[in-house]
Amino acid sequence: METARSNPAPHLPMFHDNGIKVLHKCTSVRHAVKAQSLGVDGISIDGFECAGHPGEDDIPGLVLIPAASAKIEIPTIASGGFADARGLVAALALGADGINMGSRFMCTAESAIHQNVKEAIVAGELDTELIFRPLRNTARGGRDPQPRRPVRTRQGPRRRLAGGEGLRGRATSMPASGRAARRWA
Repeated sequence: METARSNPAPHLPMFHDNGIKVLHKCTSVRHAVKAQSLGVDGISIDGFECAGHPGEDDIPGLVLIPAASAKIEIPTIASGGFADARGLVAALALGADGINMGSRFMCTAESAIHQNVKEAIVAGELDTELIFRPLRNTARGGRDPQPRRPVRTRQGPRRRLAGGEGLRGRATSMPASGRAARRWA
């Protein structure tokens, strides 16, 4: 059984009493550690690339998998962006015990998904539009004429809009604070 989003503890006795193993889906190390302490049998550690449950932490698998594997003692299954054996080998090298592939199997003959959907997935495989470009929070690229880009200074981490223009046309350089500051530190 795979659980996600909320606390799996209330359901664990029922599943375990019936011989059912529980895998809990997590998008952060802290959630994985908590789920392990509650008694789940395994963790699905889902990087930002995961289609089914990207979470709100926006941590890519290359960062999340080894960080979680260092603190988790129960089996850890890496999820998100895996499409072939190369991804499996990479996940194992990062400390996972296995991988979870979902989207890759949607287009197989055995899948009950409508053929038009399968064809659209295959046709769009190399034509993916990154959501971040329209949101203007990545370095210059795509159709975005003025994306945001992080800037580091001697005074510490700062963020500003490209070209020094801030909101309402004023030049800005705002210090990051809290969790954002720790990310850039």
